[in-house]
Amino acid sequence: MNYETSWDDFKQVAKFFKDNPGEWELAVFDWAKAYQQLPVHHSQRKYLIIKDFEGRLWVDLAVGFGGVASCGVFGAPA
Repeated sequence: MNYETSWDDFKQVAKFFKDNPGEWELAVFDWAKAYQQLPVHHSQRKYLIIKDFEGRLWVDLAVGFGGVASCGVFGAPA
């Protein structure tokens, strides 16, 4: 899948507010934790199994931060 993404930086955000004067309500958003709010479809969980150094298997039930498709998956409902 090829997801189009864009990341705002300070200059882009500052320009937006400069070009759009008025009152604004802002919020802080934790991107790393946001990804962990999106569950992975049960059919895809087999691809998210991790084996630790003690031989235990762990299954991630949510979209991982840093995954190639995570940005597009996160952007769909956002």
